Amino acid sequence: MRDFRLGYDSNTKLMRELVLELLGRLKEAQGWLQTKKAHMMPDALVDLALDKETGIFAGARATSLIEFGRMLHAEMAALMDAARSGLNVTSCDLYTTTFPCHMCMRLLIGAGIRNVYYIEPYAKSLAAELYPDSIIIDPEVDSDSHINVKPYAGAAPRRYRDLFSQYNDRKNRDGTVKPWSERTAVPLLERFLATYIQAETLIVRELGKELSAASFKKPKALKKPKALPKGNRTS
Repeated sequence: MRDFRLGYDSNTKLMRELVLELLGRLKEAQGWLQTKKAHMMPDALVDLALDKETGIFAGARATSLIEFGRMLHAEMAALMDAARSGLNVTSCDLYTTTFPCHMCMRLLIGAGIRNVYYIEPYAKSLAAELYPDSIIIDPEVDSDSHINVKPYAGAAPRRYRDLFSQYNDRKNRDGTVKPWSERTAVPLLERFLATYIQAETLIVRELGKELSAASFKKPKALKKPKALPKGNRTS
């Protein structure tokens, strides 16, 4: 839907909401931007405001902006790969580990994707708010005119969270990269198995050792039931 049909520019609307939220937090905070903190250097003042526990902007939407990152999201990369290969993705299904952000979702809408299946939710995504006319989240009945965005039901990658949940420890508060050394680096996986055949072989081998070490006693023979008195026998 074009913005003139909505009646407003969504970018301007969200920008005003961000500024309004920040001004409201500054208004409620006592002593901010007054003589008590006026002597602080700008960088130190920013660190104080963005502190995850005590900062007045902690949890504000402005701290969750993703528009300025240089990375190419997985959904974007998939569409670019298809375009370079000359593949038509209209009415295709897309499977992704995380609910698409609002930037990726507009590309999926423009590409004509039919269904989107995701595993992990993504709180920063404003897709539901920005594209209610183009997507349906968790539809009871699939739509032919909208993108159906549904949680994936099936075998999911078990190691996804283990491998990618440590991103907060890779950079400092100001966004600079933390130093990394091969000598002190520790792998996130306990062991590496190339194929499921190796995993099955290892399990069978360990199970065989446990069976060999176990001692099985011969079960006792069941006692014959005592014969009932002649008067109590039934025909």
